[in-house]
Amino acid sequence: MLFYLRWRARKYQFPVIKTLDLGIIVTIFGFIGARLFHVFYEYPSYYQKNPLAIFKIWEGGYVFLGGLIAGILSGLILIQWRKEKPLRYLDLFAPVIALGYSIGRLACFFQGCCYGKPTTSIFGLHFINLIHTGESFARFPTQLFASIGEFIVYLILISLEKKESIRKIKGQIFFYWMIGHGINRMFMEIYRDDPRGPLWLGMGISFWIAFAVLLSGGAGLKLLRRPLYL
Repeated sequence: MLFYLRWRARKYQFPVIKTLDLGIIVTIFGFIGARLFHVFYEYPSYYQKNPLAIFKIWEGGYVFLGGLIAGILSGLILIQWRKEKPLRYLDLFAPVIALGYSIGRLACFFQGCCYGKPTTSIFGLHFINLIHTGESFARFPTQLFASIGEFIVYLILISLEKKESIRKIKGQIFFYWMIGHGINRMFMEIYRDDPRGPLWLGMGISFWIAFAVLLSGGAGLKLLRRPLYL
């Protein structure tokens, strides 16, 4: 993704070194945030009994939305420290985030995590790791749903940023991504069935964070289109 980010930085005339530095900071803190969200929300009792397991990062256990929040916050702090304009960087990063998420969900599929509810439909697949536990029924491949959905979001974003009317108002691409990702993630969470920690009104916290992302994206677009930003 850093190679793609570098290409985009050159294409849209951003300082390449500064952009890559920002990308590395976002990646590092995103990684930490994704891990901590998994540890403290999804399986806190397990890690209380096995604290050293927190550092076994090769065994998996990450939550994208936790990483997203930590990554964006760390990036905004660095941008603010540099006294640069955050909205133009958010637009630059939005398609990179979408493509990275789409590829990342393929990794979830091959790992066998983040699987969906049981189904008898033609969309059902058997996951090897669950077969080994004695499970004999098929499940929705929610990882593939999310991957395909986010790739569509990515295609929409790179199509939108070709329009001068979209590019001239900084921040629109990112807020469109928030709307698209929020819808895509909520759809995934509706069909998801792996352990995700406590449920709120029958849904995991990722569903409600995605809902908040969706609403924030809509609010951001509305704000940008006020005369102050035109």
